[in-house]
Amino acid sequence: MYRGPPRQATPTNPWLVGNRSSRHDTPVGEGFTTRQLDIHSAASAVRFVLRLESPMSASETVRRANLLQRPTLVLNRSWLPVHVTTVRRALCMVFRDAARIVCPESLTTHDFGSWVDVPITNLDHAIRSPRIHIAAPEIILLTHYNRVPCHAAPFTRRNLFLRDDYTCQYCGKRGPTDRLSVDHVQPRSRGGSTSWENCVLACMRCNARKANHTPKEAGLKLLRQPVRPSWTPYLSLRPSQRMESWARFTPQPKRRTRNN
Repeated sequence: MYRGPPRQATPTNPWLVGNRSSRHDTPVGEGFTTRQLDIHSAASAVRFVLRLESPMSASETVRRANLLQRPTLVLNRSWLPVHVTTVRRALCMVFRDAARIVCPESLTTHDFGSWVDVPITNLDHAIRSPRIHIAAPEIILLTHYNRVPCHAAPFTRRNLFLRDDYTCQYCGKRGPTDRLSVDHVQPRSRGGSTSWENCVLACMRCNARKANHTPKEAGLKLLRQPVRPSWTPYLSLRPSQRMESWARFTPQPKRRTRNN
């Protein structure tokens, strides 16, 4: 006797993944029951975090988008810093079992399922849904990679601003990018190269004063000699973007002082 088409398996509801208070066989809408929810379903969990489409206010949408772009420190298997990624990318790596999330307070490591159950100390740094809150990871530990990258710091305009800390290297005045320019210590018209050792930041006033002269001819003195910076995982970050929880894994950058 024909009994109709075979019954299809009920899909997992990504909205309720990790909800510890909903583990009974009760309907939750759209044909789902809480018994069918699996805390270890990483695929559903990542879909929940990255592709959530709940009704949200505009401010909450912006807040969550910014949170997913926050920096996350990446440690190799020996707990040495090797990279800085985003919260979004870090969660994807945890989903693929390429990394585990490190709890900054206890240094315990977690997969996605166990991380959902970790208490959240700062709700401002939590990715929220109607059912659960999950803390944005600040540190992840790679499960297989154990090398330390040996990269040369690429010479770019952004990296130059970071090296000179958004500060004019002649007068010491700090400013935004539209108030600072890249100056060639030895002018290009006199054979100066565009390199780490010959380029510095200069404010508009000092740049106009120096013009096509050397610092000595213009009566200016460099705060410090320009050099190629060593590569670090934080090369692309301003000091204000670095997390306090990273301090135990990396030395804090020393503030450079003016040469006498």
